[in-house]
Amino acid sequence: MGAVFMLGIAGLGVMSDARWSAAKLMLQVEAFMLILILGAAARAHDEFDGSNPMTWLLLGGFLAALVSAGVLLATMDKAPRSAAKPAPAPPGDAGPGLAPTEG
Repeated sequence: MGAVFMLGIAGLGVMSDARWSAAKLMLQVEAFMLILILGAAARAHDEFDGSNPMTWLLLGGFLAALVSAGVLLATMDKAPRSAAKPAPAPPGDAGPGLAPTEG
């Protein structure tokens, strides 16, 4: 439970970072954690009460979060990247290798 809490705290820090790579790393960690949680739940399936609706709600929430993370990762990896635009040249600068213009 502490790992999930710390992932949420780290997610707050990622919100202040504009790079996709920071959020991508957090989504990959989330997906890995959810896979391990679901694997543990499958291993201990006899310890869950199948008649309790909260059991199925918890399972559905974990599966929905895993699918959502996968879809977001796949969508963002396919999204075109905007190239960084070069800064405009200062006035009077004709560019590299060219003499400045007067005028």
